[in-house]
Amino acid sequence: MGWVIQQGNGIAKNVRIEEKPLIPQSTARTMNSEGFGYYVLPNNISDSALIPITESPQPLAYVQVATGINKVIIVRVSVGWRIKNVENETSCTVMFKIWRGEPVTGELICSLLDGGESKSTNYKVTSFEHVDAGFREFSKTVYTLTAQLASGIGAEIVGCLTMTALGLEL
Repeated sequence: MGWVIQQGNGIAKNVRIEEKPLIPQSTARTMNSEGFGYYVLPNNISDSALIPITESPQPLAYVQVATGINKVIIVRVSVGWRIKNVENETSCTVMFKIWRGEPVTGELICSLLDGGESKSTNYKVTSFEHVDAGFREFSKTVYTLTAQLASGIGAEIVGCLTMTALGLEL
């Protein structure tokens, strides 16, 4: 069993990734040891980052984990985001997606819509998980999180942003 953990909008500098989506980088605290790694925004709290969500898929985070024939991978995500109140438009829907490999060209393995209105509070937290299985060979697999506007004027990631991947032997 091994953990690969990444938090934030970038990747640990000393983790070798075969496929590298274009993800905004920032100064990060990182640590890697056998079976464990993490990435943390310098200040991984609400309003610590402002990453615009557009109508195109915006890569937010990615993790790499070893996959195998008798393994399942549990991918978990938590994202803090805010609905922009623009031109009297007060509602917004965001599509979050987890890709195996590169965003858009990789394999889409999980997606969900979340939305809300900014009349009471414009801050949201979206958390979800997916179990990935059915691997035919041993390899290092990259999982990428993206977000895009499905409806509404605008939204942005404000932090915190956490993505984890855990490999379990069956």
